[in-house]
Amino acid sequence: EEGKRNKERNEGIMEWITPQSFFSSITAVGVASYLLYDFWKRREAKAAGIPGPVGWPVLGSTISFVTDLSGFSTKNHNKYGPMFAASIAGTTTVFVSGPDLMKQVLRTSD
Repeated sequence: EEGKRNKERNEGIMEWITPQSFFSSITAVGVASYLLYDFWKRREAKAAGIPGPVGWPVLGSTISFVTDLSGFSTKNHNKYGPMFAASIAGTTTVFVSGPDLMKQVLRTSD
């Protein structure tokens, strides 16, 4: 009797979990995980004290960077200064301008 009830319960669960709902659930968890990861990576740049544009989730500033590199650099340099961070293609990228600041960034420790 109990075995029959367990079998009926398992069959009911299998009807509820379709391949489409399973795939949708896995996809939703994956997208949510990536968005949290992307948010966390942006916080690291901000925590380091490097200002920059927020950009769109996942895309960041990729579209404006690719379509108008010169305008993107000039606009953000004017707004944030000679060093700013932006999310480009899912990677936090630090932009540096000026020879003195570039030397400071590229200098190796003794």
